[in-house]
Amino acid sequence: MAHRVITINRMYGSGGRLLGKALAEELGIHFYDQELIRLASEENDIPYEELLKVDEKKASQWRPSYKRTDANAASVSLSSNE
Repeated sequence: MAHRVITINRMYGSGGRLLGKALAEELGIHFYDQELIRLASEENDIPYEELLKVDEKKASQWRPSYKRTDANAASVSLSSNE
């Protein structure tokens, strides 16, 4: 049987997780989300809590974001909406 992989790129709060879960149910395929972190933890002998620290999170509006403006400089913005 062929393996099916569907990836959905989404922004935080967009409802992409719900869409992905509904699509997986409709197509009769397994849905992975946080489960992938647990699998990576088990397969690579890395504590689950350590992997959670580096998982994608909603950006803080106070965390600086860096944007390249040219080959030699970067600008800093305190807005997470860019």
